[in-house]
Amino acid sequence: MTFRGVLVVGATGTQGGAVATRLLDEGTVDVYALTRDPDSGAARELEDRGAIVVQGDLWEPGTLLDAMDPVDAVFAMTDYWEAGLDAEVSQGVNLANAAARADIDHVVFSSVVGATRDTDAPMLASKGRIESHLRGMDLPTTVLRPSYFMQNFELRRADVTDGTLALPLAPGTRLPLTDAVDLGRLVARILDAPERYRGKAIPLAGEELTLTEMAAVFGEALDRDLETVHVPIDVARSQVGDDYAALFEWYNDDAPGGLVGPLRHRLDFEPTPLSAYLDRNDWGRPELPGAWDAKPVQ
Repeated sequence: MTFRGVLVVGATGTQGGAVATRLLDEGTVDVYALTRDPDSGAARELEDRGAIVVQGDLWEPGTLLDAMDPVDAVFAMTDYWEAGLDAEVSQGVNLANAAARADIDHVVFSSVVGATRDTDAPMLASKGRIESHLRGMDLPTTVLRPSYFMQNFELRRADVTDGTLALPLAPGTRLPLTDAVDLGRLVARILDAPERYRGKAIPLAGEELTLTEMAAVFGEALDRDLETVHVPIDVARSQVGDDYAALFEWYNDDAPGGLVGPLRHRLDFEPTPLSAYLDRNDWGRPELPGAWDAKPVQ
């Protein structure tokens, strides 16, 4: 890795945390962890592991410029669930403009599968608009497009361990699943050979499973049979809101398939299947392993 430092945006969250952890484990570059709250437990833990914690806010471009001063690479992400469509786009524009002003050598932006599709799902459209802004800049960039994060299952762990796997997924529809740890692995690889990945957009998924197939994997981990519930979209809309329902409408109607093969054959990257994720995160235990953010991971 040739960079003197990498700024990891969202370092105390799921995606940024996976990236920071991987880079710290490899130990070949200084890791600068951007957070709004340097005194948080997650920030202190990263600092204890060797990260340089810097305070910054995606709403305040000046803080981004200050944070980028000692680095020449950036892992960038934005959060639809926190900000909403227009505000998330503003976050992405602020990041991109700051990186250009700071003359950053390489940006890895975490987008989402479907960002460039014509869709009514606002959390896909927002990422697409950020990608478009990045393409219009003279900024060396690699875009990663992860799919539905396996970490989202932690939000319904109690229901699953009680024997029910429920998603607004149509029968027979295969949901592409991504382990955030794979995102960290791939970011580290990109930063190790940025010229190979410059200008590329890479979809990321470890497995593509129907709800019935997911239930079988969970059942193996939990040593019990699971009931599957294909939640109707209208019910999902009433329970969790229009935006989440729109995302699953897109998964049911238009989500791309065949994402895993190109990772293996073109990039020589072996992604994590759901079974390995469950094993690593102790899903064989009945008790919860710890607290997770009570919102979906993009």
